[in-house]
Amino acid sequence: MFATWLLTSCRYLFIFALNCPYFPFLTYNILTLAMAYIYKRGRTWWIGYKEGGRTVQRSLRVTSRKAAELLLSEYQLREAKFRHNSKLLQVNKPVIEVFTEYINFRVHRKRTKEWYAWAAKFFLAHCEKEGVNYVHEIDIACVENFYKSRHSVSPGGARSNLRALKALLNYAVEKGYIQENPANKVKQVKPTRKIFRSLSFEEIEKLLHRARERSPLLFPIYATAYYAGLRANELRYLEPQDINFKENHIIVRSKPENPIKDHQERIIPLHSKLKEILLQHKPGKKWFFETQGGRPRVNNLNRELKLIAKQVGINPKDVCLQVLRETFGSHLRKRGVDIGLISEYMGHSSIDVTLRHYAHIKIEQTHREIDML
Repeated sequence: MFATWLLTSCRYLFIFALNCPYFPFLTYNILTLAMAYIYKRGRTWWIGYKEGGRTVQRSLRVTSRKAAELLLSEYQLREAKFRHNSKLLQVNKPVIEVFTEYINFRVHRKRTKEWYAWAAKFFLAHCEKEGVNYVHEIDIACVENFYKSRHSVSPGGARSNLRALKALLNYAVEKGYIQENPANKVKQVKPTRKIFRSLSFEEIEKLLHRARERSPLLFPIYATAYYAGLRANELRYLEPQDINFKENHIIVRSKPENPIKDHQERIIPLHSKLKEILLQHKPGKKWFFETQGGRPRVNNLNRELKLIAKQVGINPKDVCLQVLRETFGSHLRKRGVDIGLISEYMGHSSIDVTLRHYAHIKIEQTHREIDML
């Protein structure tokens, strides 16, 4: 009885709606609430659409109605896919096209482009092995297998590649090629905190003494790494004008060849022993430590340093340019230099980084001068 009454009521309501003069207006409003719509604000066209249960309004940055209608169709297609989850509406976009599109149009810095391209290269090779051709075929298992395979080779590289992959797939979600980012659900393996390495005062003295005898050309580089605490690339791209012998300091500047880490340009006091060593060294025209061909010294620095370490009885695995830099900070701390100054000299992004590395070191003496190394 009730069902019959309800059916009859719905029928009369429908007939009334069809005869209602406002029916087209009501239908238009219902559709615009349910789907994306465009409207003009000032000279430009805007779009309104639903995303994650909330209404979003965004400028399309176009003044032509035709261009706005073309963009509207893309948003409507994306909404339909999310609402109905229909495979018929699935865009078959090749993985390589999505990555190329993102890198070319969304990334502007050269080094960032190279970083994304490097991650995409590894992931595309993995997709080829897994038989994944289109971006909508990428699932959590595919990304997890990629992360595990990269982690077995390089844990740091795996984290870096996953971070890049998340950004690339977020772009695919934004464009409507996929519904959700599978990389966001992949759990990363927590990295093991490395043991901080530094050499003793006796070991560094032996190492530098032997370096002067065995490799007189490379000795000034090793001495600068220890007495100034420079990073490897900061050493390679050090210019003659970066060293001020009158005011006794070294300026570490960002350069096109080497944008310095954390964008922290800094001034480091020039150690008296280092000053004597560098005054005896003949700098190149462009780089302070230059090859005969006019290029910065890049090759063989760590390999030669390990051979020198082996000759003086130090484990070669414990020695590299980065260890000389870490030893610089460690020895400053042992000499009682303020932790804030150490952070400034090292070029750390914050004092928390310095505390994490050097706060545990026992202070043997209290001196304020960097020249006490």
